[in-house]
Amino acid sequence: MAHDRATRTRRGFVQGSLALVSFSVLTGCGRIPVFGQQPKPVSRIGYLGTDSPGSPNSEAFRTGLGELG
Repeated sequence: MAHDRATRTRRGFVQGSLALVSFSVLTGCGRIPVFGQQPKPVSRIGYLGTDSPGSPNSEAFRTGLGELG
């Protein structure tokens, strides 16, 4: 009887450990950092004006940004 209880306890521990490791990997906690690669900077452009969003000036501005990528 003691052998059966020990087996169930060990099995529960292994199953719980596997579940915890799987959850950690899925959520990104298990990521290995890659050294030597810098993250690509994100460019942000702000526009502050009195034009309405549909004015010719703002449309030209957006078109120009689209052409530049």
